[in-house]
Parts: sequence; C-alpha cells; structure tokens
Amino acid sequence: MTLMSALSAAMTGLRATQAGMNVVSQNVANAGSPGYTKRRTLPVEAVAGGRSAGVRTGEVQRVLDTVLQRQLRQENSGAGYTSVRANMAGALDRLYGAPGTASALDTLMNGFAGALDRLVDDPASAAARNGVLDAARAAARRINQIATGVQALRTEAEGRIASGVAQADELLQGIERVNQSIVSSSTRSAALEDERDRLIDQLSRLVDLRVMPADAGAVTITTGSGQTLFDGARAVRLTFDARSTLGPDSLAGSDPQSVGIIRASGGALEVDLVQAGAFRSGMIGAALEMRDVTLVQAQAQLDTLAAGIAARVVQPGVNPGDPPLFALFNQPTGPNQPRGFAQMIAVATTNPAALVDGLAGDATRPQALRAGLDADITFPATLGLAGNAVFEASALTGARRIIEVQGAAAEAAARLDEGQRVALAAIEGRFSEVSGVDIDEEMTQLVMLQTAYGANARVMTAVREMLETLMRI
Repeated sequence: MTLMSALSAAMTGLRATQAGMNVVSQNVANAGSPGYTKRRTLPVEAVAGGRSAGVRTGEVQRVLDTVLQRQLRQENSGAGYTSVRANMAGALDRLYGAPGTASALDTLMNGFAGALDRLVDDPASAAARNGVLDAARAAARRINQIATGVQALRTEAEGRIASGVAQADELLQGIERVNQSIVSSSTRSAALEDERDRLIDQLSRLVDLRVMPADAGAVTITTGSGQTLFDGARAVRLTFDARSTLGPDSLAGSDPQSVGIIRASGGALEVDLVQAGAFRSGMIGAALEMRDVTLVQAQAQLDTLAAGIAARVVQPGVNPGDPPLFALFNQPTGPNQPRGFAQMIAVATTNPAALVDGLAGDATRPQALRAGLDADITFPATLGLAGNAVFEASALTGARRIIEVQGAAAEAAARLDEGQRVALAAIEGRFSEVSGVDIDEEMTQLVMLQTAYGANARVMTAVREMLETLMRI
C-alpha cells in the first residue's frame, strides 16, 4: 500500500466514523421522542481498480424487527378494542344499580312484589293499595330510566365511531403524504419512515390492519379482513354519517338506514365498510359492536321483561282469549312492540280502589296480580340470558338474571382489558429493547467510534511524518 492510498483510506475512515458519531448523537438526542427508531450506519468497503480504497459511509438504517412491529400493532389494535368494550360494558352495568341498593332494579322489583303481598293479606287497606301503585310506578320508572340509558350509550357509541372515523381518515391522508415523500426521495430517509410508522401505529389503535412493503419504499395497508385502506399511492377517504340520537328502532341494516354508516371512497368506488365486516378489532370495531349488538341485546332484554310484566300482572278475562278484566300496566301496541316498550311501560291506573274488584275485602284481583308477577316470562335464546338456550323465569328472577348477566359481562370485559394491557406492555418492552435507544449502548458505541477515529487519525499523522521525512531527504 502506498502512502497516498494509506492516507486516502484513513481519510475515508475518519469520515465514516464521524458519520457514525453523528448518528449516535442523534440517537441520544431523540431517546425520549415518541416513534423514534434507533439508527446505525453501515460502512461499505470502497473498491478502486479491484483493490480496496478504504470505506465509504453507507446509508443510515433503522434498527427494526418487522415481526415485533407487526405483533405490536396487533396488540395495539386489541388494546383499543378491549378499552372501549370495558368502558362501555361497565357503564351499562352501572345503569342497573348495584344489587341490593335502594335504586337497583332488583330492589325495586322485590319492593313491588312485597307491596302486592301486603295487598293480598289486607285488600281493604288503603295504605296497601297506595303502596302497590307507588311500588309499581317506581319499578316502571326504573325500567324506563335503564332503557333510556341504554339508548344514550348507543348514541355515545355513535359519537365514538364518528370521532374514530374522522381520526382514521386524517391519519390515512397523512400516511399518503409521507409515503409520497419517501417514494420521491432519491435516498432512504429514516426520519420519514419513522413518521409514517408513527401514523400507522396510531391508526392501528382504531382499526385492525395489515401493513405490507411495496416498491420504492412504499407500503400498502388493509384492514384485517382485507379491505384496502392505502394501496401504496392513494388512501381511501373515510366518511361517517352520524345520527344525533339513537332510539330502540335505530338498527343496523334497517330500511331506511337509521344508524351511521362508514363509507370508504376512492375514485369511482364506494364501499360500506360496516356491511363488509371490515372492522373486527380496534376502537372503531368495539364501538360498532356495542352500538349494533351488545346494547341492542340489552334493550331487547328490558323490552321482553317490561312486556312480560305488563301482559302477566293482570286479572285474566272470564274465558281463555278474553281481554283481561284489569291490567295494572299499559299494554304493548303496534307491530314492532315490544321493541322500545321498556321506555313506555307505566302504571295504567291512578285509582287505588281499582286494585280490588267488588267488596273492599275481596282478594281475588290482588291474588291474580301477584300470581301474574310469578308467572314465567319467555326470554328468547338471542337475548343471551342462558347461553344459547331459551330462558324462562318469573319477572323477579328475570330481572335478577339480566343484572347478573350484565355484571358478569362487565367483569369479563374488565379482565380482558387488563390482560390486553399487560400483553401490550410486554410487546412494547420487547420492541423497545430492539428498536429503542439505550443510552448505555450508545455510549459504548461512541467509545468504539472514538477509538476508530483515533486510529485513523494516527495513520494520517504517520503518513504526514513519513512524507515530511521524504521531503527532507
């Protein structure tokens, strides 16, 4: 090796180590920046005339485990789903009241049964008659309040969907812009790739997605079900026509449509993503499930309970099929009831004397009303009160069962969310170990680079001294 080639090799080494030191400095400066991925330079041997001519600075590359990154996004989507589910399931459970408290549904139903028992024992008592009316009104109002709360939660879910869709659309447009910058760049930009990954990570909280590499450094994004959100060049536009208020008749798939629809448009195509089943996880998926399944089922449970109470707490007609001689509550009407009847059940009389038929001491009507309260109500299998089976029980047992099922669902959702948070924290820790900045590691890397820098500097000093010696000869 000639002196000049040695000098050239040392100079390229200095430049390579200086570039490495700059990357280390950048890593340390951004150690706490969200979405920042550790960088490393990879020096490449320079060859001239078939012979080594030192090194040249390679491109700055991110230290990234794509398998861990994919797992992290899956867990992030799952965490978004379980968080919304746990929050809304807990709110639904609280509507029924803590079992045994004064305002709880089961307490008021037991109070109604007790009031009827006292009337059966003493039909002539004005206090007993007034007590039945008061207890019946309290139970009916509580069912009204819970059902109204269920629809308020559905409206809240509608708002969550609207917010999530708006955020997802904004993120997709940001991904498109950053991706265009990456594709049009002549060299790879770790900073741009970090920014794109940061946006995709935020999107994964809302939607379960798959990210695949494409040509020229681009990526494609689809939902877990395969619906394209970003094709590597253009992102779809997401829109949601939210409804201000939902009611019992606001159902997915109804005609005309009575709940909001998520649409994806790109070019001349427009897709109903809800009907296509595009959202299986993430915050949007959870809000859709609560709005269209869980809370609809909760409304149906209350409707069946209310309609069962109204139809059974009566004094039957003389002959089978005859209208009742007396009904304590208003009766369902119209082809769509009992849907929404839980909001409308009310005591049908304000006259305490109507609770006794004939003589003041006649217990016939009070006994019929009390027997009706104990009569079985049929809850269809779709209501989920006995797994996949039909559940038959009295109004009191049915009310308790509804509370038990909702409480168990809320507890299960909370446990699932807690487990998902643990899983997400674990994968975040593993990802950080690989791609995060470790200050101790960076200091070790800096010492190595400084040592290499010093070695190259000594070579240059030696070459200079040798050249000076030659010049003096």
